[in-house]
Amino acid sequence: AKALSSSKVQLEDNAKDILKLERTIADLQQQKC
Repeated sequence: AKALSSSKVQLEDNAKDILKLERTIADLQQQKC
């Protein structure tokens, strides 16, 4: 059960990182234009 909960937390952290990356990419694309 512990392993499952820890992997779930990791997935949530990964999702947050992906959102941050998407925002960063969007900002960079806006700067290019």
